Amino acid sequence: MKKVLLLLVCLIGMTLAHAQTYTIYPIPQQTTEGSGTVELTPTINVVCGSGIGRVTKDRIQEVLEGAGYTCQLGESASPGLTNLYVGVAGSGDVADAYATSQGVSKEVFTEAPNRFDAHVMQIADGNIVVLGNGERSEYYAFATLEQILEQAAGTALHEVTYEDYSHCQWRGAIEGFYGNPYSVDAHCSLFEFFKRFKMNVFIYAPKMDPYHLGYWTEEYPTEITEEQRRMGWITQDDVRRMAETARACNVHFVWAAHPGLAPGGQVSMDFSSTATVDEGVELLMQKYHHMYDLGVRAFALFFDDISGEGTNPVKQTELLNRLTADFVKAKGDVAYLTVCPTDYSKLWANPTPQGPLAIYGNTLDPSVE
Repeated sequence: MKKVLLLLVCLIGMTLAHAQTYTIYPIPQQTTEGSGTVELTPTINVVCGSGIGRVTKDRIQEVLEGAGYTCQLGESASPGLTNLYVGVAGSGDVADAYATSQGVSKEVFTEAPNRFDAHVMQIADGNIVVLGNGERSEYYAFATLEQILEQAAGTALHEVTYEDYSHCQWRGAIEGFYGNPYSVDAHCSLFEFFKRFKMNVFIYAPKMDPYHLGYWTEEYPTEITEEQRRMGWITQDDVRRMAETARACNVHFVWAAHPGLAPGGQVSMDFSSTATVDEGVELLMQKYHHMYDLGVRAFALFFDDISGEGTNPVKQTELLNRLTADFVKAKGDVAYLTVCPTDYSKLWANPTPQGPLAIYGNTLDPSVE
């Protein structure tokens, strides 16, 4: 009995010894605990490399001020203040140089299968340093810092280094269900939630939005009634607000058109001939341009739940490739085109080389998600 009790005591002691100081979610890929603490000064001097954009800088300010600190943007380190260095790994900028001097490992930035949005953060020796990969991945480190500051007792932070990345490139949600969609306020609240947990995409495709399907050729209205809003309608200003909020949260707001589904006698896209497809492409381009003017920078095309000639995967991929060339690549600042094919699941799709998913794989522009 004494041996069992002794074993339990040892196991508990080992668990406590290896328990992490902070509970971070998503759980970082690698956590290295230090032995000391860093006492944060009331004003934190933030030194950013040239590769750090406005969205990340705004997030830094939000996190620091939300924890009660004053955020001071500086061009160099400030003696007597806690310095927060933010930069791009391998760039040679001030943050990268400081991380090198601190012996921060940059192995997390090594290219590897299923490794996306790599970033590292070290809290040590009186300062904090954050590095990203040059594609705004440093943004996600501030979800970690935000959670640390929420758990910290006072202004002292334990020394720790986090190396993190995601196994999934896109992390988020698709609103593609039948029934009343989320309110605009709920969408914006969801984007705020996403940024706290390193999520980065939202696909807007509610079946009850008539301008997603049915009225897919028409512009969103500038005004709607309360009853229309209750039924899922939104205005142009609503689209602008959602797109702007998502962008500020580093979330891709993907607006989807569903030209093949037209309930209630509305008009769907006609795939019966080359001429009708050409007309449909032109109408989709006009709608995408309208959404672009409202601030949308990522688009999708859905073919789920349809029947008839529009289910033909060859015609679908031809349409997608034309939109990619004539709109996405022509615009230059549109992120990508996403598709939901009719046979979107291997549970029922023809698995042979002649099946729809194989046709997609062989003929679709590789930039399409």
